[in-house]
Amino acid sequence: MINNDEWLVVIDRQEAFAHNEWPRWACSDGAYYQTDKNYTCLAKAYGDRVA
Repeated sequence: MINNDEWLVVIDRQEAFAHNEWPRWACSDGAYYQTDKNYTCLAKAYGDRVA
């Protein structure tokens, strides 16, 4: 359960990390996109309390 005073803060989620040539920094195996569903569910749950 999410309390009314909680916020979801997403820091530096950039699609560039999915296409980066530096494997130490990027998710070049497609794992970046596998998190989209989770982020969408969390954002819906937090409503307007997403930064």
